[in-house]
Formats: sequence, C-alpha cells, structure tokens
Amino acid sequence: MRRSDDRPSRFSPFAAAAGFVALTLAAPGGASAESLRVGGVYAVTFSGVPIGRATFSLVADGGAYSVKIAMKPAAVGKVVAAGVFKAEAAGWLHDGSVYPARFLLDSVDTDMENRVSMRLADGAVKYSEAEPGLGRMEERVPITDSVMAGGILDPVSSAVAFVADPGSKDVCARKLPIFDGWTRYDIKLSYEGTQPVDLPTYSGTAVVCAARWVPVAGHIPDKPSVVYMKNNRSISISYVPVGRSGLMVPYSISMKTLYGTLNVEAEDLKMTGPLTASAGQ
Repeated sequence: MRRSDDRPSRFSPFAAAAGFVALTLAAPGGASAESLRVGGVYAVTFSGVPIGRATFSLVADGGAYSVKIAMKPAAVGKVVAAGVFKAEAAGWLHDGSVYPARFLLDSVDTDMENRVSMRLADGAVKYSEAEPGLGRMEERVPITDSVMAGGILDPVSSAVAFVADPGSKDVCARKLPIFDGWTRYDIKLSYEGTQPVDLPTYSGTAVVCAARWVPVAGHIPDKPSVVYMKNNRSISISYVPVGRSGLMVPYSISMKTLYGTLNVEAEDLKMTGPLTASAGQ
C-alpha cells in the first residue's frame, strides 16, 4: 500500500471529486415509517466532462441521523480512475446542531486505498484510525488536543445543516470545523445569493454560499496544493431545505482546482416524511 505522500504526481479528478463530495451525504434498516428521508443522485463533472455519479441518502429519526454516500466513475471517468468511494456517518441532531458519533470511509482507486474509522462524542474526536498513515511528520503542523475538540465534524456530517429558519441565508453564516482522519481544517461559509432548482421530484430555491478552506493542523504549510487551496476564492456550495424540518442538504458544489473546475450537482432529490411536504412534494 502506498503512503499518502507517495501518491502519483498526476492529478486524479475522480479522487478529488470523491474527496470533495464528502462535503455532501442507504438508509439503515429498521427506520420507522415516520422517518424523514432524503435520497438523491448527483452528476460529477470536471471541466465540463462527466467523470462520475454519486448516490446519497439521509435518514433522520427520533433525533438520530444516518447518512451514506457512494461514488463511482462514469463514462470518461473510467479512463481517469477505476475506483469507488464510500463513506457514512451517524450521530444526533439536537439544540440546533449536528453531533456526529461515528464516521467510516473506504476509498479504492487505481493504485491507492484510503480507509478511515472515527468515533466522536460531545463534539470531540475520541478515536481515529486512518490508512495510509501520514509521512513527513516533522514538516506538518502538529495535531493537538486543543484543535480536536469544540464541535468537530467529520466530512460527511458536515454536509447536514440544521438551521432555525430553513431556506434562509443563515445556512451560510457558519464555520465548519472538520477532521477527515488525516488533517484538521475549517470550511468558512458566507452568503452569496440564491438560485432556482427544478428537478424531476424537487423544485424550490437553493441558497448559495461562498466557501473558504482554512488549514488548521496535519498539513504541510508550503505544499503547493495546500497553498493553492488556502488561497482559493472559487469554491461554492448551495443548499436546499428539507421542507420545514430545519435541515438543509447540498444541491451543488463547485470548486476550481489547479487543473480545472470540479462540479457536483444534483440530478434529482426525493424527500419524504414529516415536514417535507413543502419541499417538492
């Protein structure tokens, strides 16, 4: 197995898409008939070329949530990479916040495998194991206890927004403190505008947020990709409300990279359960 710093120098749009889609969301068996459910299919393109498709599901039931995402290459994407990406998270929704309890990631590409197992409680990481391990540790910003507490989110749980006024620009007035198993970073959101959404089973308005990636720990400060992403002003995430439930989920993601622009956009979203009647029903 390759170490994370021994990966090929060529850029893999599929791998980048898989990683960034994780800023998006199947359902576990046994969920009650009153569960709130969201399911969707997302198209992934790189510089306008289709490279993958992602499936997404969210179940919220009795204050608990479970989300899963799967992605595989499609069309031209099979030439770029022949891998698959799966991630899932579960936790609790209360006091207007998301509290993850576990996170699992399993990603297999043409010549690398990435796996993460994480447990969280009370907004702090209690256990984390990631493969492959990081190298060049003397060059990295140390990951200390202080940066691993205080409302930490895993990448999948960070996609679930819980706001008092669903559909409002409040969804953009947030900073997301994320740990992915290797690095700690923040995603800072700010309000950018709205856009209409008209899908086969969902119609409404998406709230568009500008996003900034801010490295905190575990990264190599002068690494070109880190420097580029830190200064990247071309990242946006748009959210749609899940009816009147207070939840919002991503509709689209756009990110400029060193090699082109990555776009992830929903082809369809289906929402069922309590308080979802106003969301495309």
